[in-house]
Amino acid sequence: MEPKQGYLLVKLIEARKLASKDVGGGSDPYAIVGLLNSKGEQGGLLDTKFPQYRSKVIQKNLNPVWKDEGVYEFKPDIDGKARILHVQLWDEDVTYDDFLGQFNINPRDLPDGQLVDNWFPVKNRPGKKEGVTGDVHLQLLYTRPPPDKLKPIREGPEEMTDPAYDKNLKVSIEASNIANLGTDLEKQVRLEAARHEAAWKSAGQKPGLEIWRIEKFTVKAWPVEEYGKFYNGDSYIILHTYKKSPDSDALAWDVHFWLGAYTSQDEAGTAAYKTVELDDFLGGAPVQHREVQGYESELFLSYFPQTIQILGGGIESGFKHVKPAEYACRLLHLKGGKFVRIMQVELTTHSLNSGDAFILDDGVTIYQWQGKSAGPNEKVKAGQIARSLKDERGSKPNIIVIDESVDSGSADFWNKLGGKAKIATAAEGGSDLESDKKPTPKCLYRLSDASGRLEFTLMAKDKVFRKHITSADAFIFDTGYHVFAWVGKAASIPEKSKALKYAQDYLKEHNRPDFIPISRILDGGENVEFEAAFDG
Repeated sequence: MEPKQGYLLVKLIEARKLASKDVGGGSDPYAIVGLLNSKGEQGGLLDTKFPQYRSKVIQKNLNPVWKDEGVYEFKPDIDGKARILHVQLWDEDVTYDDFLGQFNINPRDLPDGQLVDNWFPVKNRPGKKEGVTGDVHLQLLYTRPPPDKLKPIREGPEEMTDPAYDKNLKVSIEASNIANLGTDLEKQVRLEAARHEAAWKSAGQKPGLEIWRIEKFTVKAWPVEEYGKFYNGDSYIILHTYKKSPDSDALAWDVHFWLGAYTSQDEAGTAAYKTVELDDFLGGAPVQHREVQGYESELFLSYFPQTIQILGGGIESGFKHVKPAEYACRLLHLKGGKFVRIMQVELTTHSLNSGDAFILDDGVTIYQWQGKSAGPNEKVKAGQIARSLKDERGSKPNIIVIDESVDSGSADFWNKLGGKAKIATAAEGGSDLESDKKPTPKCLYRLSDASGRLEFTLMAKDKVFRKHITSADAFIFDTGYHVFAWVGKAASIPEKSKALKYAQDYLKEHNRPDFIPISRILDGGENVEFEAAFDG
């Protein structure tokens, strides 16, 4: 078999039931991890040209845990030779160290880009009976370079779905969460991948907005002239960079991944994974947000003063400008109070309602239809969009404004919608007012492993005060409109890595809508919305 070319990342977790070698009973185990040289597969001779890692010694313990060990990185095939990973265990003594066992792992037997989490039995050295016992727990990941080509990793046996997805199926929002990306090994992989991701080379270096679209597991810059336009079949990453204060050069970031209603599971998963990767690239400082089509947060909408346009289709159909004569007729729905959203809807009279504004665009003529109860912001935005579309096409299209209260509209307008029919009322179209959204009561949960296991405990309800959160743990804060996973500076590794998962599980277990925005915030990096949600 031809040797693969890539990186082998190894995380030493723990061992169990090791042999007792000390006179008074017990052992003081440590591990040595390295690569065998070409002559050493049988004898266990480590190749000194490659890194060798020695763990710390765990005193008087036959079941040692190396939870603070870092990730060991190897390049076993750098010169075309497929070397073997070799692990030895020793008992540290004053005079000489006693052998506790060894085992080999062939990187060629590991699946590409998939996390292997397993126990490996230790063995005697060839030809010797040394009475070794026990097993060693490792996490391993083999990735082919460049590391940025690695697909998103998920805990457990689940594989990424086939890229030949059905754009007519709505994505499972729950399956797109970023909570599973928490192990130390995966963090090391993400950081290495982030350093090689071309899209991040200049990301977040100066104030402003940057947007990327996910295209078949890769990150592609979205044209600046298209900012504010999103396809419902795609996933995007949006980075907002700003100065912490006007008189400081220090930067801060908010990074969002936006999921269209018909994005594929692969695209959603990649967007989540790459968002965490971008966060790693920027030192873990950004506030992370998940946005779902139609339920975007106010912070997200504030980036687009001319409102957002949600168009049908996606990467499969692609986005390209066409000449007016070739333009496919479409109907755009404008709805909202403070923030007006634009959604491409079905080209039919039944999509209209008296409480909103609509644009019927056939490329040559742009009809601006305003329901008799449409809001002022909806009418203003409809006019802005109509003029913008006309300008894009060299001012060639005609704009025709139809006000439902005074104008019935031309036959040509209704024919393009399949014929005139009864228009839905404003009430049937739904309310635009943010105040009509009735949030559930606020609640705050603490995620802590102080007892020896992770516990999720309700700390406050209805009235939540800033003093309720402490830097020693992680907290899940449901404001009614938004769920925050806040991670304290002194939180443990399990608390840090599982906070987002618990936020996601909280929505499900408490029958909260799965489209509610979820954000991760680090202690010291709080934003205005988070702080304003407290009652004191």
